[in-house]
Amino acid sequence: MLGLSRALMLVVMGLLVGRLVWRAAPAVHREELLAASSAIAAVDSRGRRLVLPAPPRRIVSLSPGTTEMLFALGLRGRIVADTAYCDYPPEAKSLPKIGDVETSVEKVAAQRPDLVVADSIANRRAIEPLERLHLPVFTVPQGSLDQSLDALRMLGRATGQTSQAESLSRALRARIDRVRLAVSRDPAKPRVLDIVQMEPLMVVGGANFMNDLITLASGVNDGQSAGQGWAAYSPERVAADRPDVILCGKSSIDPIRRRPGWSGVPAIRNGAVYALHSETARPGPRSIDALEELARLLHPRAFAVR
Repeated sequence: MLGLSRALMLVVMGLLVGRLVWRAAPAVHREELLAASSAIAAVDSRGRRLVLPAPPRRIVSLSPGTTEMLFALGLRGRIVADTAYCDYPPEAKSLPKIGDVETSVEKVAAQRPDLVVADSIANRRAIEPLERLHLPVFTVPQGSLDQSLDALRMLGRATGQTSQAESLSRALRARIDRVRLAVSRDPAKPRVLDIVQMEPLMVVGGANFMNDLITLASGVNDGQSAGQGWAAYSPERVAADRPDVILCGKSSIDPIRRRPGWSGVPAIRNGAVYALHSETARPGPRSIDALEELARLLHPRAFAVR
């Protein structure tokens, strides 16, 4: 009789613990559960292992880049909320918003998510408060271009879309290889300055995916010496560095062309001030669109029909 009561107690405890058993169970037991069910497991950018009883059905995305990746993996209909800046694909605009640069923990929790996807850098302040509410947070790396492609594969494992992620990652890397081959035909390496904002002047520095795009397109990033990430830059330095090409947002093209003291800069003198059609301010699948566009701008002869 005592043995039967103890067994019943264990069943009740298991029901009360619910999803938490997947996170807290010993590794060997977790693997047994995974083998016997539709559960999935993945390791995030912090090295934390997340195990869910089934592929997530209610996903909240905390950044525009992760939103684009989730849609690209075929998760339309399972993404239940994103940020005010999530504007691609068009469906992302109509989803409930959980904040902008700042994440509303309360709004995330109200969506009852079974997975919260976070950018390990942009969302770092929101991660701990969300985990204190026992919400399953999965972080992805968002530094270099390689890391953003790795993020696709990580998200594939975390959402049960492994084959889709592998296929997309291979296709994107094949496009990168084609760009490498094309630009290798032209020995020129134009100097590029990518202006992020005008007041105060900020440019793309080193150690980020935009710097990677410039390098892969066989250009030299003038802003690399200013520091990592988005770096402060002086107007006088632009005039002194004399970049061959300037990249910027559409609204900045005319102010850059008319900027006092910059008329002798080769990029301005030769009409090489460009706003890329592709979205370049966020990591994700469309970064490769930006790479192809930039490579054609820097090396048009390398892409001429032969």
